[in-house]
Amino acid sequence: MEWVIGAVVFFILYYRFMVKHGSLEFWKLAQATEQNQKNAYHLFTSSSAWHVSDNNSGTKKPADSKNWDGPFKFRAPDGRLLTMYGKVGEYEKTQEEFIKRNK
Repeated sequence: MEWVIGAVVFFILYYRFMVKHGSLEFWKLAQATEQNQKNAYHLFTSSSAWHVSDNNSGTKKPADSKNWDGPFKFRAPDGRLLTMYGKVGEYEKTQEEFIKRNK
């Protein structure tokens, strides 16, 4: 019985951190070099698949938060810590494209 509880906890944690929070490969690559940080920052600020919030601004979650995954944290090239949300069904595609272009 204990193994069942352990398995359930594992799958909940796996879903929470791997599936719901996007591609781990993407996040590692986005922070890997200064150029990748700049490219990722441009992606986040220019694509409608991302909602970006500077932690110092008043903007927080998107109004229709059910359609957005996150929050994701990203250190911008200028050092600011950004909080972002990805539009479900769209941000995943931008992550895949970023990986292909920047690998």
